Amino acid sequence: MEAHDIFKRRQEEIDALSSAIAAHDKKVSQLKPAVTEYNDALRSRKELRKQLAARQREAQIVAAWFKGTTIIDERFPLFAHQNQSTEPITT
Repeated sequence: MEAHDIFKRRQEEIDALSSAIAAHDKKVSQLKPAVTEYNDALRSRKELRKQLAARQREAQIVAAWFKGTTIIDERFPLFAHQNQSTEPITT
């Protein structure tokens, strides 16, 4: 009878673990869409940051090109503080 009790106890442990795994699987399946949405948001944010960096580089190039002219103050006020050039304007 002792062997029967051991197997019964083992089967109960296996059933309990199986139930716990099933509960975790259910929880994971519920969280999966949120994780996917989060990852998509991170990818989108990364792409937007790349675009922002590219636009900032372009603006820096334009600011350097027009440095020392009044156009920098009108069109690119962000870089107007860099308008300290002592070089004469040549066109």
